[in-house]
Amino acid sequence: MMSHHHGDDGARLGAIARGHQTRLVRFVRRLGLSSDGAEDVAQSAFLVTWEALARVPAGRERAFLYASALRIACGSRRRAGRETLRHDMEREPSPHPFPDEIVRRKQLRERLEALLDAVECPSRTVFVRFELEGLTIPEIAVAMAISPKAAVRRLRRVRRHLREASAQLR
Repeated sequence: MMSHHHGDDGARLGAIARGHQTRLVRFVRRLGLSSDGAEDVAQSAFLVTWEALARVPAGRERAFLYASALRIACGSRRRAGRETLRHDMEREPSPHPFPDEIVRRKQLRERLEALLDAVECPSRTVFVRFELEGLTIPEIAVAMAISPKAAVRRLRRVRRHLREASAQLR
């Protein structure tokens, strides 16, 4: 890429890519981008990280990568309008579930996606990272360059929205 990077930057980026490529794409998918869009955003985030690596403190690469992906994804969502998450969000349990179970899971996933789609990108990101990816509030705050209090406020806002919306569904 750029010739001004040192060999250890390449090693650092390689380690980041090996550790986070799949998770980063899944994270971006959960923000509401298509599979192709998520791949593009992940690639761009790795590129941004590569370009900035000399300025990123050791141990903060992951936070920088995810913060970059978040900024790119939110910008992409704003430009493209809202795209819904589709099929492959994450299917696990049985490799051969019954058809009615597949339909039930799909409907549940679509309902959650529709509810989350109504939430603005920064709050949605806090919710996804906390509830679905298991990150802590301090980790989310660092990754998003916000205070822990702001992260908690955003998480509460999404939870309140989901509670109110699910009460209306009943």
